[in-house]
Amino acid sequence: DPVSGNIIATIENLSNHDYGCTTLEIDQSGSGESTTKISGSDIKLMSKNFMVIPTTNNSSGSYNITLYYTESERDGWINSNTGGYEAADIVMFKSSANITNASEVEVSIPTEGNYGSDYTYTARFNTGFSGFGAGGGGGSFPVELTAFKGYHEERQGNVLKWVTQTEIESDYFQIEFSEDGKSFTPIGQISAAGNSASPLNYSFFHRDFINGYNYYRLKIVDIDGTYEYSKIINIKVSEIYGIALSPNPGIHDFNLVFNQEVHEEIKIEVLDVSGKILFTQTVNPEGKSNIELDIDHLIPAIYLVRVNISGQVKTLKLVKGQ
Repeated sequence: DPVSGNIIATIENLSNHDYGCTTLEIDQSGSGESTTKISGSDIKLMSKNFMVIPTTNNSSGSYNITLYYTESERDGWINSNTGGYEAADIVMFKSSANITNASEVEVSIPTEGNYGSDYTYTARFNTGFSGFGAGGGGGSFPVELTAFKGYHEERQGNVLKWVTQTEIESDYFQIEFSEDGKSFTPIGQISAAGNSASPLNYSFFHRDFINGYNYYRLKIVDIDGTYEYSKIINIKVSEIYGIALSPNPGIHDFNLVFNQEVHEEIKIEVLDVSGKILFTQTVNPEGKSNIELDIDHLIPAIYLVRVNISGQVKTLKLVKGQ
C-alpha cells in the first residue's frame, strides 16, 4: 500500500510464464460486509477486494496468491455480515474481471496465517490474474471430501479413489492431471450424486500415465457452476521398460531392444531351458535403447534371457538357429 506502507498481497508464480510489470489495486475498501453482491448468489464478501493487472496475462497460469487483511477488516466482516459466517468459514473468490462486477466466481479454500495482529489468506488458482476477494457463502459447497488418494497398478494404470461424506447440489467431478504439479489438464469427468447425506465412494482409472511423478486433483463442481479444487496428490511410477529380442529366431547379431533410452545399469543373464545360468553380463547403456547380446559362443538351441533393470525383471525366450 503506497499510503500506509503495509503489505496488501503477495504472489508466487508457479509457472515459467513472464507476466511482465504487474499492478495490484485495492478495488474496494472497508471493514465490514461489502455492499457488492455476486449475481444470483448469497456470497458475503469482505469490503476490501483486489484487482491484479499483469502486462501479459496467462489464462492457464498457476500461482499462489496471499491477501492481507487487518484485524479490524476481518472482524468487521464477521460482526456485520448477514449470513452468520465465522472466521472458519472464510474462503477466497476469484472472478474473470473485477469481483465487484462478477456474475460468477471461482472458489478456493485458503490457508489462514498471521502477520502480526493481522491475517493472511493464501490459495492457489490456475486461471490467470483478475479480481479477488474473500468472504463466505455462495451456497453450500458441492461436497465434503473426506479422502482422496491414488496408487499405481503395475503395467495397467493409475487408480484414483475419493470419498465424500455429504453432497449438496453437486454436479460432477472433473479429474485433472499434471506432469509438474503446476499446469493441469482435464482427463475425465464423473457425475456426482447431487444430494447425499451418506458417505459415497468414487474411483477413476488413468491409463495414460507417465514414468516418474503423476499429479492429480479434482475440480468439484456444483449445479450452479460454482467449483472448488481438492488437494493435489501424486503417484510415483517407476520406470517401466518394454524389452524385446531382435532378431528372434536368429543366428547371430542378437540385440536387446528397449522402448526408450536406458540410463540405469542392466544385468543380463543367459540360461538354458533347465534354468542353469550359462553366463552373466552387466551393461551400462548410457542412454542407448539398443544393447548387443554376444552369444556367438553358444551352440544353436533355445535359451532364456533374463534382464534386470532397477528391480524390474523380464525373461525372454531366445531361439538361436544354425
